[in-house]
Amino acid sequence: MTATVVSLFDSIRPEPEVPVDIRKLPVEQRFPYWAERHPEVIEHVERLALTAAKRGVRRLSMKSLFEMARAAAVFDTTAPERWRLTNSMAAPLGRLLVERHPELAELFKFRTRRGA
Repeated sequence: MTATVVSLFDSIRPEPEVPVDIRKLPVEQRFPYWAERHPEVIEHVERLALTAAKRGVRRLSMKSLFEMARAAAVFDTTAPERWRLTNSMAAPLGRLLVERHPELAELFKFRTRRGA
């Protein structure tokens, strides 16, 4: 019989491999790295957007959702202690939410991407 050794460190996710010059990349290329490191932020903002849509909100900005998520991180005892909400990730996150939930397309208004 072989004993299984469980370590506290088994539950820690390894850091994703990130290019050294990630800050120089366009936001659309940085977004996947940010999203991989902060899935709980994406889930929280996604819940906020879906709740707003179900309640009949017709327009909403990603900036307002980010501010609500920041407030939750301060006041909500169930929110993770350290969220990293970078304003530059708001637009790509909004596009991701619409991709996942097409019913949110009317909720957000997107500008044309520069360089796209």
